[in-house]
Amino acid sequence: MVGGLVYAILRYRLEEKLRMERLRTQLASDLHDEVSGLLAGISLQSELLRSQIEDRQIDQKLQHIRQASQRAMSKMSDVIWSIDSRRDRLSELISRMEEHADEVLLPLEVRYDLKTVHMETDGPIPANIRQNIYFIYKEAINNVAKHANASKVDIWMGNNGPQFELRIKDNGGGHLEATDESKKRRGQGLANLRMRAQRLGAEIDILNGQGFTIHLRMKRFI
Repeated sequence: MVGGLVYAILRYRLEEKLRMERLRTQLASDLHDEVSGLLAGISLQSELLRSQIEDRQIDQKLQHIRQASQRAMSKMSDVIWSIDSRRDRLSELISRMEEHADEVLLPLEVRYDLKTVHMETDGPIPANIRQNIYFIYKEAINNVAKHANASKVDIWMGNNGPQFELRIKDNGGGHLEATDESKKRRGQGLANLRMRAQRLGAEIDILNGQGFTIHLRMKRFI
């Protein structure tokens, strides 16, 4: 009887886990098909209208609509990726990190070097950890692009004994020369970094001197 009860509990938990994974996959697919398609349509229509009018004020408003829809598409892409259970692999996280660095840094001629150490790249990674690590990384890379005036970024991610560590360091000095408005935005971004680190139960150091460094440390998960 005890063995049967344990088996039933384990089977129930497994079925619930599979049900949640199917739900996450379905939600990601629906968002991609419906919302992303709608935003892409808005961007395309606004661009077509711009080519048909000569009024400068209307043209500027349509340009703002197009830019807003493109920003929304980018954020929606992150949301879809973060909830899709098919992405719960370390290799998927690494690919997404490289994709974002290529998109943001390479047009600015900022080189980057991403290294992973002592990690099984094909291993599974919990969804909440994957999401928060990626958004911490994304915020750090965006800060480099906007404020660092750097030419190189070194990214190190891996296990160090019982700990997982993520280090992002640039060789710039632009952080010290930012305007009041950019300082305010960056302050909000750094607050988001600390909030996400707290969700992970992690420690995070944010250092400004001879470049900008973000160092995340948490319990090893893979």
